[in-house]
Amino acid sequence: DRNNTTLKIYLDLSDFISVESANFKFVPEYGNESSFDMEFNDDGTDGDSLAGDGLWTASKIIANRKYPFKADLIIQTDDGEEIFENISNNLRLRPSPKITDFHIIWENGRQDRRLNSGERARLAFTIKNPDGLNWISSLTLRSIQSGSLNRELQLNTYIPPLGRVENPDFYVLIDASVQSDSIYFMLSMDYDQHHMNIIHSMPITPWVPAEIKNDTLQVEVINGLNDMLLPVIADPTQLTGHIYKVSFYRSSPDDSLFWQLSDKTTNTIMFDEPWNLQQFYNEYPIVDGIEWRAPNTGYGIEAVVQVADANGPLPDNYWDSKGQPFQGNNVWHSTSVATDSILFYLSSGGVNAENPDIYLAGFNANNQQDTIFQYNNHDFEIRFGYDDDTILYDWFENHGYEQQPISVWDIGLTKDDPSDDLRMLTGMYLPDTMNSFTGFSYNDPWIPYNASGWLYARRPLDDQGNYNAFYQDITSDILTKDWWDHSEPALQRIIFCHYYSYYSYPKLPQNGTIIRLITRKHFLDGYEYTIQSPSAEPDQLYDYPRKYKLLPNYPNPFNATTRIPFEVPKSGKVNITIYNILGQKIVTILDREFTKGWHSIDWDGRNQSGRELSSGLYIAVLSGSGQTASRKLLLLK
Repeated sequence: DRNNTTLKIYLDLSDFISVESANFKFVPEYGNESSFDMEFNDDGTDGDSLAGDGLWTASKIIANRKYPFKADLIIQTDDGEEIFENISNNLRLRPSPKITDFHIIWENGRQDRRLNSGERARLAFTIKNPDGLNWISSLTLRSIQSGSLNRELQLNTYIPPLGRVENPDFYVLIDASVQSDSIYFMLSMDYDQHHMNIIHSMPITPWVPAEIKNDTLQVEVINGLNDMLLPVIADPTQLTGHIYKVSFYRSSPDDSLFWQLSDKTTNTIMFDEPWNLQQFYNEYPIVDGIEWRAPNTGYGIEAVVQVADANGPLPDNYWDSKGQPFQGNNVWHSTSVATDSILFYLSSGGVNAENPDIYLAGFNANNQQDTIFQYNNHDFEIRFGYDDDTILYDWFENHGYEQQPISVWDIGLTKDDPSDDLRMLTGMYLPDTMNSFTGFSYNDPWIPYNASGWLYARRPLDDQGNYNAFYQDITSDILTKDWWDHSEPALQRIIFCHYYSYYSYPKLPQNGTIIRLITRKHFLDGYEYTIQSPSAEPDQLYDYPRKYKLLPNYPNPFNATTRIPFEVPKSGKVNITIYNILGQKIVTILDREFTKGWHSIDWDGRNQSGRELSSGLYIAVLSGSGQTASRKLLLLK
């Protein structure tokens, strides 16, 4: 009955003296569903063994309830009434959701929709609501493998009574070991204030791919940046030897960025879709045996490194581990090179210590994404002692300007080519504790070292907003600020902090020092790449299974239905029969022909006549072609 729940309760009240009556009062823990009572009896009926033996029983059929209930026990004796509150809580009085039809929709190995050793796979499924009365209004599902949460899913639609939900975006990620023949993961489900855990298992097919598996293919850049597109061999057996082109484009400046993969050898478009990291979750499209990785690194600054000191460019042995990929020494919340006579680091002003880099991490805090794309992957530099015409204008309080040896530059795409460097407009903000940019009476909110005023920079849009126009206007007798509308905000709230400022007078970094701000790179409109695929190479896929085998059922223990996976080494008739612990046959749940491979069968805990079995340990026995296999099943009511 999908609309009703049957309750059967047994109470041992033999320790109580002169019990006259016993009653369970059920009340909802959430919502406003109706309460109900259950009267117990000790008269030898309704499953009670003997009248007057102190074992009380009650049974009742109720309409399914949506939310959990709790129960109070009320016992009436000669001495009066005793109430035991919350003797049971979080009671589920409805069928629980069923998660079924697991199937692979993406895998980064052999493209055979089987879980092969060493693969990561995306596993989709169906959620069914077996309740004939109640909707599922809220559902959160967490997948846990090897004790770690790897994905959390929030259902954004209701499931009607007896309804189902299938959505390719509703999936879990699993990683198959190279050393096991099966995988186990747990699905933790919260729905309508209920909670349950489901253990699922899948067989793993042993697979030995060709050695070129996981190799990154060489990319020829037609237009764009190197080391951004990463085509990685996923399935060597599907390689074609063809030439491919990957293009990024916008139909108009306001449209989303698309990317297109085309096979130039056959003149075929393989896919053409929006480029969006959120839709991939680091599982990229796999076409012709190649995983086409086009990562989005996020927005803002990737690294802040010192690339030169007073003596010139830093040698290789001055690059630290974090600055190594960027050919410098990390100075974001980390000390400058030890040879500096003035040790410094960079931080952000005006933020608390829990989030010290929020303003430096973006260019324009009010519109990070648009600003990042607008700068076309350019990097920036802060240079000390560039020339004498370096000024910082206080464009917040209009307190005038200071001459400071600080200039800020957009250095374009090529850090070693000064021809595309663009000088930016430099501004400042002075906190209340300071009367000049180098007063160093302000403290870094991250660690309490003395810090400078806050440095800002705007990027020129045209000649009316360039540095010369800015400098001439600021140093003139009449300030027009026309350059403001011909420039746009870029960097902000950068502060220079002085190490050991308790023991020496704080100063700005020495002239000749250069600090480079490396931006996170993005694919842009017009980027194009070509890739030559190698030819296919064979792999070794073991022809498993090799014997009849019962895999662990799930869930186990179970209280309604359990799924029993099994392996068949060759096509033929297979029988699965359930026995009790005395060896007595209970039910044959399967007896028919099967093809070679992995299969499963559900058992609902009933005997051959369709009657529900009592709690206990049962044995499943599989037989086929003269071979047998068995497994224990624990039924709990």
